[in-house]
Amino acid sequence: MTRPTSEWPLLASRILMILWAGFWTWFGLASGIGERLQPIGVLIHTAVPGLFFGLLVLIAWRWPTVGGFVLLAAGVAVSIAYPILFARMPSATRNFVLLTMAAPPLVCGILLLFRYRLQHN
Repeated sequence: MTRPTSEWPLLASRILMILWAGFWTWFGLASGIGERLQPIGVLIHTAVPGLFFGLLVLIAWRWPTVGGFVLLAAGVAVSIAYPILFARMPSATRNFVLLTMAAPPLVCGILLLFRYRLQHN
């Protein structure tokens, strides 16, 4: 069975969203363990990105068009705030974080809004 042409952006965005939220959940867990934090600290390190990004994924999954705008807003916010808040970080670190934290929600948001446009043309 083939999918209609308007469904590939939804599938692609969902895969990328799961990978993105999963990566940052794993990263929070791994960094908490690597820093030898107490269990509550590891939980906080895991939950902060995991719950926030997971919530964005749930919104986009349930309401793809609204989620597209929410993901775009999150990507733009990270793209602006991270370089300002962490200006003293090495540029390679800032670029890595922007590629892994800001680019995926931007791409997913664009894909979801592109899907909406395909469906309504």
